[in-house]
Order: sequence, then C-alpha cells, then structure tokens
Amino acid sequence: LEQTLRNLVTELCGGTVTVQKLADGGDGSFDPAAGWEFTLDPTNGALPNQTKTIDVDGQLNFDINAIFTEQVTLTENLGAQPGYVYLADQLVCTNSANGNAAVPLTPVANGATFDVAPGDIISCTFKNKREFVDLGIAKTDGGVTTVPGGEVTYGIVYGNQGNVDAPNTVITETVPADTTVDLGVGPADGKNDAWLCDGSDSGVHGPGTVCTFAAGTVPAGAAGLM
Repeated sequence: LEQTLRNLVTELCGGTVTVQKLADGGDGSFDPAAGWEFTLDPTNGALPNQTKTIDVDGQLNFDINAIFTEQVTLTENLGAQPGYVYLADQLVCTNSANGNAAVPLTPVANGATFDVAPGDIISCTFKNKREFVDLGIAKTDGGVTTVPGGEVTYGIVYGNQGNVDAPNTVITETVPADTTVDLGVGPADGKNDAWLCDGSDSGVHGPGTVCTFAAGTVPAGAAGLM
C-alpha cells in the first residue's frame, strides 16, 4: 500500500522539465533543431538518469517522479552534434508553476544544475551555433614618409573574431616590387620578429620573396600585434 501511494503521489505531483532546442546553422537565425540528445541526471541516486532525443518540433520532456524537491543536472551531448558550440550564457530556464520565474542555475559543462520541486513545470531553452573561424589582418606604416633607400617599419595586427580557436595559423606576405625586407642578422637583434623569408630568419630579401610568420593558435576573440 505504501508503495502504491508513493507511486500515485509522484505521478500526480512530480515535476517536469521541458527542453527547447534552438540552433543557428550559420545564417544568424536560431531555429528549432531535432536530433539533439539530452541527459537529466538527478543528484539523488534513487532516481534514474534519463537520456532523450529532441523531437521534430525541437522539444523533449522529462518527468521527475519525486515527492520532494530534487537537484538535477541537465546537459546536452555535443559529441553527437560535431561542429557546434554551446552558448552557455544564453541558457534560460523558467518555471510556469511559479509565474514563469527564472530558475536559479549553476553552470556545468554543456548545461546546468538546478532544483525541481513537485508540481514544478520547468522549461529550458538551449542555444547552439556553428563553430567558425573568422581571421582578419590589418597592416599600417603609421603614415610615415620616407625617401628612396630609407626604412619603413610596418605594424601588423591580426585577430580571430570567430567562436572557436584557429590552430596552426600562418601569415604569409610576398615582398612587393621595388622593396626589400631586412631581417637583420637573426632573432637576437629584434628586427625580424619571428618572420622567415624563404625559410631564413636573417638577411635582406628582395621583391617576390615569400615571407611567413607562424602565429600558432589564435584563440577565439583574441588579437595579436607584430
């Protein structure tokens, strides 16, 4: 009888968590996205973990069959959707059983931890967007004027405005006509700033020479100066 009553109470009074999945495929528009996998993991080991897949309407629903307030962790499986980044700062959960009040969230990797009380009707919206690298570069001589045979020092700024790191980044420049590039006698003199021209880190190089600078990994949102 005790177990029967417990089952009846949890069925009638347990909380629910609904997930709305929105994804930006690259055009800046967030639309409902099917096929994403989510896991609801209660801290209480007596309650089962649940893993479900977003339906064609971009939603799924979890039932929390508990008679007390329970802490749960809701996460999405990014491994099943390669090429996307999770927008943690845009995760929003509200409780319609409490006037659509915001649910306090503790961020975790690819999701959040929060409390679900009996009767709660919680809705969480997850947003993801395509990973992309957006490299840019700007070069300036500072507006200086020089004479034939004189020297000009150029400043180059590069950056990545994408949302993922750009690994193994190499900047390449070909020495233009009527110009030479002086790399000095080597890295110790501070002239070449890690540039290589035709594979050399020193010497004077004439028009048509291909010069490279290995910037390495350029983090998302970062910039460099050389």
